[in-house]
Amino acid sequence: MTNAQLLGILVLTCGAAGMAAANQHSASTGPLRVALTRLQAERARLEALEQAAGKRPSRRAIWYLDRLSTGLDAARDMVRRMVAPLPAGERAAAEPLPPAAHLLSIADVLRHEADSGKSCSATAMAGPLAGRRIVVDAGHGGKDQGATGICRRAGVEQFRLQEKDLTLDVAQRVADKLRQAGATVYMTRTSDETLDLYGRGIAGRVLEADAFVSIHFNYSVLSDPTPRGGRAVDGIDYTAIYVYSPSRRNLPMPGYSQQLEDRIRLDQPALSNRLAGHLFDRVSAAMGTSDAPPDAVRARMRAETARRARLARSRSKRTAAPEPSEESGSSEAPRAVDAPSAAQQRLHDRFYSRYPQSALPRGVRRSDFVVLRETHDKPSVLVETCFLGDSRQLTRLREPDRRDSVATALCQGLADYFRR
Repeated sequence: MTNAQLLGILVLTCGAAGMAAANQHSASTGPLRVALTRLQAERARLEALEQAAGKRPSRRAIWYLDRLSTGLDAARDMVRRMVAPLPAGERAAAEPLPPAAHLLSIADVLRHEADSGKSCSATAMAGPLAGRRIVVDAGHGGKDQGATGICRRAGVEQFRLQEKDLTLDVAQRVADKLRQAGATVYMTRTSDETLDLYGRGIAGRVLEADAFVSIHFNYSVLSDPTPRGGRAVDGIDYTAIYVYSPSRRNLPMPGYSQQLEDRIRLDQPALSNRLAGHLFDRVSAAMGTSDAPPDAVRARMRAETARRARLARSRSKRTAAPEPSEESGSSEAPRAVDAPSAAQQRLHDRFYSRYPQSALPRGVRRSDFVVLRETHDKPSVLVETCFLGDSRQLTRLREPDRRDSVATALCQGLADYFRR
């Protein structure tokens, strides 16, 4: 039996103590070897879950275990790419939008803040981020385009921006700035490629990242340019930072309760809330956004959402199932759901009792997104930077300096969090 196999069994059987031993082992081996060892432990855990599910698991359990298995395979390939340095020249080739070499680095920006009498300095930025491991996830990619922002004037299309291109551009800028500040940065993708949702979260977990940040741009049913959708509307723009919250629907899934126990034991929700709060403060200030749309716009959004739900139900009987969404992946899951046990319900209630909605910082929301669910042992957030349906933001995001300001704000928010 190899050393890696022994470590995998140790992690599986000894829980936290085994994980601590694996962490100590990481000091004498490279991050790739350690990550692959942890993936072996995750595979052994999956096999244990499959055995525990018995001979007649529910359809949803079968679906979930299959997604985990696929995610582990994807994570193995992703980790190899994420840890390996990017070859010379590939950085520029991967960038879908114009570079902005003239723009200030994060250290320059923070040095200017210090000279202006603000609390943040370039030295302080380098200090808390030195030695930190941060996973930067550029949302969507490949065949998953995400939202599409279309700018029209007098009914004529002027230009359009795809979310997958914007997220990659901003993620690359964030990675560059964080590395300048001393952090070790792992990017889930550096080109226009389709990635497995579960693989993204699992990769962040096995790389033992100190933070996981998934970058997105939002859209609304009022500004979605799909057929029969609403027309573009301004005044809808706001920033939302999502943290994980358990779904009662998913409680019976294999291993879900243990993940929830781990979160509470590690106080991960509180850490994620704090990180999300810092990111919202910085990003909303940079983008000039609020934490919610006006009440009148919100009412229109609810009405349009209900209309589309009715339309989807009427079409569901004669069309194939929709593709899974980037964030949740929930549309591919079987609809039949087992009722949670009494113990699972008590765990669910304990989570919300310890981390109530009222404790969330301004601009922070909750969801059971896949990438947040699978990064259950470290602070993880999903950032919806602004709305692509807002023509003003769309026009600004076309400019490199606007995208650079988004990246700078994300880096500043991370620095604020690690300076705590």
